[in-house]
Amino acid sequence: MKRSSAPAVPLSNSKLIYTGAHYLLCPVELREIWSKVYANEDLRSEFMELLGVSRGQAEAVIISTCNRFDLVIYGTLGFKDIIEIFGVMIKKVEDTEGKKTSFSNLDQATLETYLRFYEGQEAAAMLFAVSSSLDSLVLGEPHILGQIKTAFAQSLSQGCCGPQLDIFFSKAFSVAKRVRNETNLAKNGVSIGHAAVEVARKIFDDFSKLNVLVVGAGEMAKVVAKHFVACGASSVNLTNRSLQNAQLLAKELAPFPTRVLKLEDALKDLFDFNIIIVATSSQQFLITCEDFKSASKSLKKRSLIAELKRMSRGQPQVIVDISVPRNVDPEVGKLDDMFLFDVDDLDKVMTENRASRKEAAVAAQVIIDSEIISFFDGQKIRESLNQIGKFHAFIHEIVLHSLEQESTKNPKFTKDRATILAKSIAKKIISSPAAMARRNLHQGNTDAVSLSLDELFFKKTKET
Repeated sequence: MKRSSAPAVPLSNSKLIYTGAHYLLCPVELREIWSKVYANEDLRSEFMELLGVSRGQAEAVIISTCNRFDLVIYGTLGFKDIIEIFGVMIKKVEDTEGKKTSFSNLDQATLETYLRFYEGQEAAAMLFAVSSSLDSLVLGEPHILGQIKTAFAQSLSQGCCGPQLDIFFSKAFSVAKRVRNETNLAKNGVSIGHAAVEVARKIFDDFSKLNVLVVGAGEMAKVVAKHFVACGASSVNLTNRSLQNAQLLAKELAPFPTRVLKLEDALKDLFDFNIIIVATSSQQFLITCEDFKSASKSLKKRSLIAELKRMSRGQPQVIVDISVPRNVDPEVGKLDDMFLFDVDDLDKVMTENRASRKEAAVAAQVIIDSEIISFFDGQKIRESLNQIGKFHAFIHEIVLHSLEQESTKNPKFTKDRATILAKSIAKKIISSPAAMARRNLHQGNTDAVSLSLDELFFKKTKET
């Protein structure tokens, strides 16, 4: 993966931060507002400006999925700063769209209840857990790791992420790989797409005689279409804003039986479908009450018999919208015989999934806990050894300066000779602290020598 340069983040007081809006705390209506920040380049730039990334005060990665809008930051921001920034972004999205939302006057105390905030070791543990799919609505779902890798790569390419977050994300990816390889968490993996189909199964026992429509052409749409066929659907209709992308998905799904429709044609015939699953990246509603009114008029024109059949069948229609922002107007759920579900409704359906994977989740958490301990111990060791290196350079500089002064007074005492003697003397002086540091590292006391050197030499040097 290509590494991109980013502003140098000051190490003093900086720390890893994991924060954001999760489906268990924050409703989809609010999450979808922030998701528009991720999708809009100008809003994303303003967001990074508020976080201090453009000023070299932080590194940041946005993780925006159907059930979370999270931030991973390396910097000095506190929770109050984060709350204020998230509140500002609500107003910026509203200004961009030219309309207010029900969250326009959200006070900071309420906003705090919608967000979570971790720092330091706890933040790393959360990043590892999310990457390993331990924090997902569907435990063990296979797509979150790819989504995080994409978010990280995007941040790198935009210069928002540098060497500090690189360390943490690289470790998160290796931990996720270990969890996947050493536990059954990902065995027979399911995803949000599977959950969407399972919602429909709660209402319809038999898919074989039902007409199914999948709106979208991405990875999740593919998962949905495949799962419908696996659950007995005789065929699946595909539609998308881009007809070409829908056709490409149909080819990719072959030999699964699919039929591709133009989006406008599918909207005209909405009452023809018993189940509609919507999974796109659109930033606006694709299906509204007006579309159903138009479809009803179209149905009447086509056949009075068909209309009477529709009215007498008493059969419900199910729409599952797993898009964030939502692509189906919530008002659609108020129509007769209509069951509309969004991504937050899937949580109830996936209770059984979490129970069945509980044992694997425990094993995965053990791996994460052990990796966190070794990772932060390793960091302390690297910091301690780095301090020894600074001490060596400090001594070498003092000795060399003194010897070079002597060489100017004594022509026979050359600068080359002074350099050799300086290295020799510096090594002898640091040999005892270095040995002490190695002993402390083996005994688990990783900070003692590093802190002592900093207190005795470097802080004093800065003051003088």
